[in-house]
Amino acid sequence: MKRLLALGLVLGVLGPGVAAATTAAAAPSPVPIAQSASFDKTKFVLDVGTAAYAIHHFIWEPYEKNHISGLLAKVKAVAAAAFALDRLHAAYSIAESGNSKLLKAIAGPIAALVAELDTIKSKLKGGDTSAVPDADASLQSLYDKAKSEGVPFSDITTGV
Repeated sequence: MKRLLALGLVLGVLGPGVAAATTAAAAPSPVPIAQSASFDKTKFVLDVGTAAYAIHHFIWEPYEKNHISGLLAKVKAVAAAAFALDRLHAAYSIAESGNSKLLKAIAGPIAALVAELDTIKSKLKGGDTSAVPDADASLQSLYDKAKSEGVPFSDITTGV
């Protein structure tokens, strides 16, 4: 039974890579530029949404409830800030490189949020939570800018 499980794990890990290598060698298929550009808004929304979720649920809510004092909560907050920074950098590059007026308009608040998150991440590493309210203000600025451009979004609680 253990051997079967180990074989399954090995095939699961190596199988896709081996299959992709043989397929890629057999027939390379170029991705048209128009196809990648057509999903810019979708990728942008996904990146900003996941960053906003991480900020709100792992940084702001624990801070607001005064639960960010423990080591584990600080580690989660730093990891969430690093994740959100990565996603916001991706969203910013999509907004700047694309030709959507809406994305270009929202790029400014994203740059401000990136700067705030960078400060939060470095302060949280030292145990200082004083910069967290500034990130919430920057996130609110992003919400407000999106709303003024005709694309409002908000947190929706759903049942599982």
